Amino acid sequence: MSGDALFPIVTSDDRNVMFVSARDGASTLWTVPLEGGQPVRFLDESALTFDLSADGKRLMIVSALANQVRVTVCELPSCTNRSRVTLLSNMGGLVRFSPSGRELAYVDVSGSNLWLQPLDGGPARSLTRFSDEKSVAYFDWSRDRSRLAVLRTTTSKDIVLLKGVK
Repeated sequence: MSGDALFPIVTSDDRNVMFVSARDGASTLWTVPLEGGQPVRFLDESALTFDLSADGKRLMIVSALANQVRVTVCELPSCTNRSRVTLLSNMGGLVRFSPSGRELAYVDVSGSNLWLQPLDGGPARSLTRFSDEKSVAYFDWSRDRSRLAVLRTTTSKDIVLLKGVK
C-alpha cells in the first residue's frame, strides 16, 4: 500500500481499517480490507481526523474548510443523515465519540482537560479535572469502552540569550 495512512481504526465488524490519507492530494477518509487489497476512498470531503461509534453505526469526521474546523456526524455504512455538531469555544484538539455514542469527548483549547459535548446540543460538561501543568496529548477508550486511557505530557521551554562581547 503506497501513501500515508493516519489514525487507523478497525471497524466494529473487524473486516476493514479506516484511515485518513492525502495519497491523492487531499486529506480524505479511506478504507481497506483487513485481509489486504487496494485502499478505496470512502468520502470525497476533507478529513483531518475521524472516529467510529462503539456500535459501529456512526462516523464522526473533523474537517477544515476555508480555515474553519467543523465536525460532522453521519450514519454508516454510507454516511447518510449527516448532522453538524456546533463547536464550542473551548474545543481544542482531539475529538472522539464517548462510550455511549451520544456525546463527543474532546480536549479543551488549553489542552488540560477532557470535556463531553452532547450531540443533541446540550451544554458541555467536564470529564476530567486535572489541575496541574500537564497537557492531554492523546486519549482513547478501551475496545469495550469501559476504561479511559489518557496520555498527559509536560512541556518545558528553556530560553538562552547569548550576547557577543566586543
